[in-house]
Order: sequence, then structure tokens, then C-alpha cells
Amino acid sequence: MIFYDLNIKVNFEKEISDIIEYLLFFKKIGYSRLGINTPLNKIEKFKKLRNKIDETELKIYSRTNIKAKKIENLKHTLRNFRRKFDLIGLDCSNINVCHWAIQDSRPDIIILNKFGLRNYNYSTAKLINHNDKAFEISIKDLLFSYPTQKSKLLRLLIKCIKYYIKADAAFLLTSNSEMGMIYDSRAPRDLISLCYLMDIPDSIAKKTVTEYPERILENALKKMDPKVLSNNIRIINEEEENSI
Repeated sequence: MIFYDLNIKVNFEKEISDIIEYLLFFKKIGYSRLGINTPLNKIEKFKKLRNKIDETELKIYSRTNIKAKKIENLKHTLRNFRRKFDLIGLDCSNINVCHWAIQDSRPDIIILNKFGLRNYNYSTAKLINHNDKAFEISIKDLLFSYPTQKSKLLRLLIKCIKYYIKADAAFLLTSNSEMGMIYDSRAPRDLISLCYLMDIPDSIAKKTVTEYPERILENALKKMDPKVLSNNIRIINEEEENSI
């Protein structure tokens, strides 16, 4: 079985050999596919890193997280970023911006931050399902919050997750692990175990680190094709048309 953690942070100022050593730790604990948070000015270094690490069984994908407060600003950023990164995550507390982004084809993942949890409801979950995107829950906030904050956050997460399950919406669990802070990292089965804290049924728990991220990644990589327009329509040439 292939396990995914699509939200990993590395220090691109380090030597590539040091970064590879860190990423191979994830292979040891059970992961085969990783999403790497990549600054725009480090895309070329990411490509070198991917060329080196592809010699192993681990596969990595570039990712950017966009913080958006206004739709117009988000449109501009998406226009510039879509074909530069394999994955685009959107971090927003404004529910109107969130709903617009869910219906736009370019973002792949909606990050559930602790400041915006109160805004999400069943309608949002249905939009996620209809537009084939996913919510992302980072376990970092849950594990490393103060006890009083942790209890409040857990209650809000459980409430949101009930909406996702009812709407049959995809959601991902990620570690949001940072290089140099190895204790942030969790094995896939540890993430699955945390699902029980959030009242996630067995039938769905494993999907949060297998089936759901696989589907989101496949859809995202299709968008890298220059023949695919922003609304997911693909341009075909005459030869392809004749073969249909």
C-alpha cells in the first residue's frame, strides 16, 4: 500500500544531500509519496532534489501554500503559480474566498486552519465533494497546542469532520513536519490512529493517507499539462481526435 504525506517542509538552504537524508527518514517510517513545500525561488533546486531522490523508491512533489484574504489577489497568484507547482494548497479564514477557491479548478487542497474552523459547514463540504478537491487537517496544531486549546480544537474538528463524512468529501491528514524537528513526523499508522480521536470511522481513516491524497495528486498533475485549460477542459490535436 502506498502512503502519502503531502505537507512536508524542508530547509532549501541546506545541501541537497542533507535534505535527501531527511526525506529518506519518511521512507523508513512507511511513506512513498511526499508533498514538499517549495518557495518560488527554490523551484530549480527542488527539480535537482527530485532528480536525485528519484533514484530511490520515494517520490516527491512540489507544493505551495497560498494565504488568501481577497479573491482578486488570489486570482492573480493562481494565474502565476498553477503550472509552477505540482500541488496548490489554499490557507484562508474568509469563507467567501474559500468558497470561490473551491469552485475554481486551480487550487487542489483547502487547508483547515484553526482560525477558520468555525466558518466551515455542510455546504462547504458539499462544494468540496462536487469540485473534487480535499480538505487538509494538519495534526501539528492538534498535537502541539496547549491542553485547553487542544480540547477546543478537537471539538471543532469533530464537528467539521461530521460534515465531510455526510457530504462524502475527501480530506487528508498531514504532519506539516519541518526539517530539523523530526519529532513532528508521524508514521502513516500513527496518523490513522489519530483519526479515532476525531471520530473518523475505520472505513475512512486509512483513506486520509492513501486513496484521498492519491486522487488529489493525480488530478493536480493533470493540470500541469499545457493542453489543459483552467476549467479542466483539455485541448486535443487532430491526431488525438482521430484516435477517439
